[in-house]
Amino acid sequence: MIEIKLNSPKYKIVKLNRKTKAVGFCNLKVGDIIYFQTEIAPTGRNGNHLYAAVIDCLEATTNKYIGSFTYNSSPKYLNIFELEEV
Repeated sequence: MIEIKLNSPKYKIVKLNRKTKAVGFCNLKVGDIIYFQTEIAPTGRNGNHLYAAVIDCLEATTNKYIGSFTYNSSPKYLNIFELEEV
């Protein structure tokens, strides 16, 4: 199967709305440039339950993995910052 990844535009963090202890996200600061990535692929299942699809957050200049979150939890993580598209 071919691997297809979808990348968001790059975003600059212009403001931290609140502090977080979330692994990876707690190290981000104003001025950092990040982007989001997800893969088009089956998420898998456990019995009758489907695994949640995830969105990865990466540092834009080094492509270093910062952390990930599910689509359902995305507002919680995205509200930590104010982002500006670059």
